[in-house]
Amino acid sequence: CGEFYYGQMFLTIPIEENGKTFLKLRRPPEEEDRNPKYMVFPKGSEVTVYGGDELLKSNKDSVLICGGELDKIIADQMNFGMPAISSTGGEPTFSEAWVDKYLKNRRNVYICFDADKRGRDATETLAELLKKKCPKMSIFKIVIPEDLGEHADLTDANLAGITAKQLLDSAE
Repeated sequence: CGEFYYGQMFLTIPIEENGKTFLKLRRPPEEEDRNPKYMVFPKGSEVTVYGGDELLKSNKDSVLICGGELDKIIADQMNFGMPAISSTGGEPTFSEAWVDKYLKNRRNVYICFDADKRGRDATETLAELLKKKCPKMSIFKIVIPEDLGEHADLTDANLAGITAKQLLDSAE
């Protein structure tokens, strides 16, 4: 739902992780070109793993790492059959400490970041980190179809009618 923070309207995503709660604020779609596109409330909230607490409670061997909070929410609705997580700081911010805390006991990790250069670069960086830290882990890269556009993401794939099964089947 839309709420006013800092004197402006934002979509609000409540983040509850590690015993702390804050709001991730996103500009409405009609205002996406205004900066900053995302903010947090209260200011200074730490970057964390959205869905991390949920993942730690799961006994699933596989996990899906998404490009952002909205993609994580969509992934949950698409039913990938595994927990989905994302960084609240954006794709390039997935840390080594998070690999140790959330991923070290998983057999399969699926990375589904945005189709743009930033997303592709972050996918490669995270895949290399995972290979180094968890050499027995299988790492899969879900590629968003190019025909959805240069900046397409999991949400765009879902809106185009692409299913979780189709994305998993095409993972590299």
